[in-house]
Amino acid sequence: YSAARVYNAGDFDIYHVNWGAETTLPAHVRPTVVATIFDVIALKHPEWFVAEGETNRAAAHLQRLLSSVGREHVLIVNTQSVKRDVSSIFGNISEDQIFVVPLGVTRTFGQHPDERAVVAARRKYGIPAGHRYVLCVNTIEPRKNMSTAIDAFARLASDGSTEALSLVLVG
Repeated sequence: YSAARVYNAGDFDIYHVNWGAETTLPAHVRPTVVATIFDVIALKHPEWFVAEGETNRAAAHLQRLLSSVGREHVLIVNTQSVKRDVSSIFGNISEDQIFVVPLGVTRTFGQHPDERAVVAARRKYGIPAGHRYVLCVNTIEPRKNMSTAIDAFARLASDGSTEALSLVLVG
């Protein structure tokens, strides 16, 4: 696989860059090059990625990739916060090049059709019948900030706002 070979041989309008596979963006006007960036946390909090004195490969990769962004490129981010981070850290990228596309959930994650399986899962994980729940799915590490979800739920619980609500952490 060679991204450059695919890019240069393609008869298409958009080339979407997988940030993990590319180190720089092709400097062409056609096709439009779009990259999706989920966060720049490796640059903002390098201590969450490596021990002091070690090489932060994630930060180096992001730095190299985002430094190669030209006026002809487009970025997709999943939150306004990431948009602000990218535009404030990288002077070569203007806000009008960055589009926020929130992450979505398909109907696959709707109500489970087998009520017995739901009852068994609730029993297994201690989720009371009839309780709604907030589901947080993350790896448990500082950069995922799961503590904020726990703190927010605790604040709601302290004023009685979680009477029929459970917090479910998966990670």
